[in-house]
Amino acid sequence: MNLLNATAAMGCPLCNSITMVDIKAADARPGTNRWDSLADPLLEALVREGMRDDGTFIAFRSR
Repeated sequence: MNLLNATAAMGCPLCNSITMVDIKAADARPGTNRWDSLADPLLEALVREGMRDDGTFIAFRSR
């Protein structure tokens, strides 16, 4: 399962999904591979900062 499918399956907030799609698209257009180094840290931060103890994401949050 790729990162985008995994976050969708977990109920990832839409804004985070849009950001991930944007990064991946911006990376694919010129044929670079920056997304590969960003995907895991982005998902780890999303889980660490936005997931409740019951495994659901906080839909809206601010810092």
